[in-house]
Amino acid sequence: MIKKSGIRDRAVSICTAILIHVLLLFFAVFTIKTAVSAAAERPDVMKITDIQEELPKLPPSISTTTETVAEIMVESDDAVSGETYTGGGDAIDFLPMHLVSQLPRFSEEELKRRVIYPPIAQRSGIEGTVYLEVFVDREGLVRSVTVLKEDPPDRGFGESAQKAFLGLKGSPAVANGQEVAVRYRYPVRFTLR
Repeated sequence: MIKKSGIRDRAVSICTAILIHVLLLFFAVFTIKTAVSAAAERPDVMKITDIQEELPKLPPSISTTTETVAEIMVESDDAVSGETYTGGGDAIDFLPMHLVSQLPRFSEEELKRRVIYPPIAQRSGIEGTVYLEVFVDREGLVRSVTVLKEDPPDRGFGESAQKAFLGLKGSPAVANGQEVAVRYRYPVRFTLR
């Protein structure tokens, strides 16, 4: 027969071994979670999700019966160097908005006259907002317009805003005292009265 003290010693050693294993697993899991969270929170590492573009609130008072244009421009920070446009045979290097000291200016009346409220959206009573990327050359002429976002989509707002800006001429952008080609974001809000 086995002695009672031998059974007790075995039970104590098995309990001790189980306790040691549980503690090792606990510390291993805790250490791994800490290492993962420390790696995720490194301040010198920047992820795309950390950068959020804040678009300004559009002014509430910009509206006409069938056409409207927002007056706020949004900085484009997609690239530090310019983007090249080769339409029309000549290559133009467009600077991003944050590198110019004075943005191009267009006649507000001309813009209001050129923007046409999409008939389908107007009949349906739908209002919308379009964010454009406008490419303006050294002479102040709009060379290209890209629709970045249209809300609600597929209602004709983007196409209408794009047509209003194409070929528009205003005063050019200025950087370091010289006229330059620039690209920038421009929101256009369509509202009904």
